[in-house]
Amino acid sequence: MNIILSGSKGAGKTTVCWEVARWLGYVGGVIAPRRGEGTEAVNLLTGERMELTCKEAGGGEWMPVGERFMSREGLKFAHQAIYDAIYDPNCHLIVVDEIGLLEMQGMGLIVNTINALSSGKHNLLAVRESVIKGFLLKYGMYRFHVKQLNENNRAEITGGLVDLLK
Repeated sequence: MNIILSGSKGAGKTTVCWEVARWLGYVGGVIAPRRGEGTEAVNLLTGERMELTCKEAGGGEWMPVGERFMSREGLKFAHQAIYDAIYDPNCHLIVVDEIGLLEMQGMGLIVNTINALSSGKHNLLAVRESVIKGFLLKYGMYRFHVKQLNENNRAEITGGLVDLLK
């Protein structure tokens, strides 16, 4: 089963992914919670974290993405987290947080997201509201259940996903 959580910025996509992973236990993939003025990538299998985006480029290799900069090392880390989940025989749900403009341009996490969608495992994708229509047009063959998230239905959607994926 492939599920998309879509909503505006701040609707709670990352929070719901985090809560579903916490309730289900052995879950893999990557979530990207906010940290300061950027985000960090969290490997759900290991709990390891790495800076993913920031407002101003720091040391190392950074690439501009919209109003922020993305760490090439952080992106590799996120790819590895998805890869590890695909090939871990005990992992039955892969989380990818989040799909945005970079992925719609064929970059970012899209390659391993497609590998996850082709793995036969359950997948939970957080997809930005601004790209959901284009994403479904391009990747609709994976047959998604789309959940539109807002501040008022977070708990309901979280509980429903946990029940569905148990």
